[in-house]
Amino acid sequence: MSVQGWTFLLVGASFALSGVKNVIIRQLAIEDVNPGLVEAGDGVTVNNSSHVWIDHVTFKLISDGHVDIQNSQNTTLSWNRFDGVNPAVCGSQHHYTNMVQDSQVTLHHNFW
Repeated sequence: MSVQGWTFLLVGASFALSGVKNVIIRQLAIEDVNPGLVEAGDGVTVNNSSHVWIDHVTFKLISDGHVDIQNSQNTTLSWNRFDGVNPAVCGSQHHYTNMVQDSQVTLHHNFW
């Protein structure tokens, strides 16, 4: 459910999309997914899926990839904000915000 002009906050949890079609994740803030641990959770994982649209989502303090996409087709990331600041990692900067492997992805107006 989305209310015009609102952003919903998801704290400490993430989305794992596997084998799905026609999914839209929109107007969210995903934060605090195990930021003190190394590779302990993505903000959104897309695997073996198609027609996925991630739009107007803010990612902050994510342990692993903010959005990781594998073996997927027709995936779009648009108008997202990937905040890579993480005081729990070396240099206080997240080095792997996105991973795309064997996938067809469109990136449009995202901010890193």
